[in-house]
Amino acid sequence: MAKNFFYMFYTTMIRLRIDRATTFLPLSLAKGTLQQRLQKAKVLNLKFYDDLQDEFVKREVKPSAFRRVLKETAGNTISVNVFDMNTVKLPKVAMALNIRANQKVKGFSFYLPFSFVNGKIPKKAQFSFLPETQKFFNSILNPKFLTRKLTVVNHNPEQMQEVLEFYTKNIEGSGVLKKEALHKFLKDKKNDEKINLLQLLRYTLIDEKAVQQAAYSMDRHIEKAENLKFANKSYDLTPYQYDEKLALLNETLAKTIKDARAK
Repeated sequence: MAKNFFYMFYTTMIRLRIDRATTFLPLSLAKGTLQQRLQKAKVLNLKFYDDLQDEFVKREVKPSAFRRVLKETAGNTISVNVFDMNTVKLPKVAMALNIRANQKVKGFSFYLPFSFVNGKIPKKAQFSFLPETQKFFNSILNPKFLTRKLTVVNHNPEQMQEVLEFYTKNIEGSGVLKKEALHKFLKDKKNDEKINLLQLLRYTLIDEKAVQQAAYSMDRHIEKAENLKFANKSYDLTPYQYDEKLALLNETLAKTIKDARAK
């Protein structure tokens, strides 16, 4: 779940800046607590699904229509591009940053499966792209998610591979985040570096949890709209131990901040 986003940063060996006007919603629209903003992101993704349905013709939608509806749902200020994932040989649907030649991030790019016959996006792809559009709405409503990633990559681009490997092996998905593994990962790093990395891991995990939680609402919405049933799909997030993982990251972060202030 984190792989596509992290890959973007690790392979970009430049100092990046963010055009906030085309990448994030204004504060007037992104007010509230973290949970309130994530709830708003979930509602926006449901609206995007609803509005996109009118654009399907014979169970296919034009990439231009996908882009237009996504931009309209986000308020028309966010920059969105849509590309064929087959032309860049990506193994699955992905959302990435739209990085311009001037090293400035201006919105997001989506890599989706275009038909080899007519260049349209098949309706069945919605089960792959709706989690990515959920990340999109999470991102535009929570600027800290992205700005923390850029803080890390601008400080040390090569470290993103280390972060990716640690997150994938120890945090992503089901299982336990072991305190020993986290401490080993942070060992020999300076306090300011530890704080950035812990915040990055926290925000990435919060985003992953939010996408998983939103999947239940989206699936119920699709079942009702399309008169189908998702059989044998579990929505039990207990095996992922999100709360336990976040508790350990928060505890370690608080201690690191305290140590940094004591020096």
